[in-house]
Amino acid sequence: MEAILLTKSTTPVIGWFAEMLGFIMNLIFDLGIANIGVAIIIFTIVINVIMIPLTIKQQKSSKLMAVIQPEIKAIQDKYKGQTDNESMARMQQETRAVYSKYGTSMTGGCLPLLVQMPILFGLYQVIYRIPAYVTSVRVVFENVAQSLMSQPDYINKISSLADAVRLPVAKNDFTITNKVIDLLYKFTPSNWTELGSLFPNMKDVLATNVAAIERLNSFLGINLAVSPWQGLDHISAAWAIPILAGLTQWISTRLMANNQNQSGGDESDMARQMQSMNTVMPLMSVFFC
Repeated sequence: MEAILLTKSTTPVIGWFAEMLGFIMNLIFDLGIANIGVAIIIFTIVINVIMIPLTIKQQKSSKLMAVIQPEIKAIQDKYKGQTDNESMARMQQETRAVYSKYGTSMTGGCLPLLVQMPILFGLYQVIYRIPAYVTSVRVVFENVAQSLMSQPDYINKISSLADAVRLPVAKNDFTITNKVIDLLYKFTPSNWTELGSLFPNMKDVLATNVAAIERLNSFLGINLAVSPWQGLDHISAAWAIPILAGLTQWISTRLMANNQNQSGGDESDMARQMQSMNTVMPLMSVFFC
């Protein structure tokens, strides 16, 4: 897994979208939104507004597919069990005729999703690498990084901290400022406390910049730098994040399933696969969050 958080994504297409989306995120911070949680919410709203034309096209395509599905199912039933080449050719011809009648194709519903995919991947890159795209966030971490790098034997002293955030000294060149910022960007409050005990000479620098970092990460009383799951003995308001993520996605998938049921499309193999995904996806959202 790539761990160079401060380096902008260079993946073709995804990197291009990330660059454009990063410009938007940086602009949000420049407008005075000095909080990562609030900025991500505004950022997400802006991106969803930009994607409205694609969303409308996808919704129209989904509803059209729901209308078409009974006719496709009838054709499939008509040729059920007939595996000879002539029957298969006729089934494909009749299927294409149905799609042609409605002015769409078998891949029509996939195209909006394919267009959205690089946008969503680019969105993830920006959120995952905020210091790479947001100048004001980078500056705060850079202040600490430069002070840390001026301390004697700092690389050996931060070894345990680097291991704790899975950026071991053996695999990362912490003589490079960007690498040090990558390390600091992964720190939780307990990591910052340990850093302060290791380098008492950095007391003033840490007091100023760690306070700024805490303000950046504080959202509704939740520190976004800390994983919501810290075990059952650490009940936290942050649990609301994965719970709400799973719940909202479950509601969304239920609404989609109801539309499919109303259209009579729930008998198809595709519909059954969708029902399975509707169960799995909310659980995946909870796990990831």
